[in-house]
Amino acid sequence: MKAVIVGGGVGGLTAAVNLQQSGIEASVFEREADLSRAQVGGAFTLYSNAMRPLTEIGLGDTVRETGSVLHRVELRSWQGKVHAARTLEPLEERWQVPSVGMSRTNIHRILTSTIDSGTLTMGKECTGFTQDGDGVNAEFADGSTERGDILIGADGSRSKLRALQFPGFERKYAGYTVWQGIAEDFEHPGIPEDMLVIWYGRGLRLCMYHVGRGRPYWAALYTTEEGGRDPEGASKQIVLELFRGWQEPLESLIESTPDRAISRMDNYGGTPLDHWGTGRETLLGDAAHPTTIDVGQGACQAIEDAAALRRALSEHDDPTQALRTYERRRIDRTSEVMKVAWQVGTVGQWKNPLLARARAVFMGPGWDRHIRKLNAYVD
Repeated sequence: MKAVIVGGGVGGLTAAVNLQQSGIEASVFEREADLSRAQVGGAFTLYSNAMRPLTEIGLGDTVRETGSVLHRVELRSWQGKVHAARTLEPLEERWQVPSVGMSRTNIHRILTSTIDSGTLTMGKECTGFTQDGDGVNAEFADGSTERGDILIGADGSRSKLRALQFPGFERKYAGYTVWQGIAEDFEHPGIPEDMLVIWYGRGLRLCMYHVGRGRPYWAALYTTEEGGRDPEGASKQIVLELFRGWQEPLESLIESTPDRAISRMDNYGGTPLDHWGTGRETLLGDAAHPTTIDVGQGACQAIEDAAALRRALSEHDDPTQALRTYERRRIDRTSEVMKVAWQVGTVGQWKNPLLARARAVFMGPGWDRHIRKLNAYVD
């Protein structure tokens, strides 16, 4: 069997590793010609539910050694008052592996070094596909085609393959933009390497965790109109002004991040679909279930998808049956994560002072409910 995978992000590459290890030929096509342009977004929290399938394909140790193992979470006010403190032990006990903070660049490097040589082709934009009883043809902007037994659309939140099948689907702007950056050689006792911290203000949040010793990643979320852009070289100063006076070391953290290392993108989610494909084609990752940044599960769910796809294909001789089995097993799970992320984001950006105080009271119980839902999944 041969799988054609459209999209060279974490989901597509993890799918390729899974399929190749199970004896399926896999070819990955990425529309960006420059790999660095496919790595926009800074970092991921690879929670234990994602680390489990990464460990099953032999990458767990490498990921842990490259990133930062996370054991604790604190949810704080902008001034530093701790609203909730939790450990990540419930996830670690359930999945038997820790959670890890990992930069997008490093996880891409690990995955691309694991797939077979020649698997990934850059600068190939998929524009459509056709299928028949024997296979499926992916069509590319340069006029070329690639034939396989199955086609996996892992081309991200702005998926072309999803748009072809579901022309009425629209991503939903979550109401806030996100700046992301990674500081270099920055350590502070207020942000231990094993801790994920989220500071809350009114219409503002900042999430921070390490992705390697001395390399804290941060994401700053700000309620604003869709489509805003920063003048070249101005991102750092804009973020500094937004978070002026917040608990140390936030200003120092932002100041220590090179402006060229700061990216900005609006945050989008979507409405869950009741199926992801027909025949020999399906979707995976954000192409199937675009999820906002708010619970750190976008990449994690894509990694879960890849493992579930491998298992379904191993259970069926008919690839179309395998793809429908994969979808049935994943749609409820990913739909719930999409909904929870949207709710968490809405509450997290509240500006009303009364609502903000109520939010502080319920942060801990809300976190606990989310962890229980993550742990309830059985493939």
